Amino acid sequence: MLNCKQVTHIVATGEIEELSWPRRLEMRFHLMMCKHCREYTTQILALGRGARRLFGFADDPVILERLENEIMAHGGRDHPR
Repeated sequence: MLNCKQVTHIVATGEIEELSWPRRLEMRFHLMMCKHCREYTTQILALGRGARRLFGFADDPVILERLENEIMAHGGRDHPR
């Protein structure tokens, strides 16, 4: 059985589509039982859809890599505290 840490890692890294069917079943079962992971998953997927619409690109690997590098370079420095 997957735990919350494993589920959030899978969701955050976008590995949901790559899961084997038994692991995907474990994921679905966990999400049925865990309100927090279910809400987190819903929010992350919505953010991804919104970002794709906002920036107008459809999974272009070059743009995605550039965006990821930019996010990693900032490291949250500009985040208001």
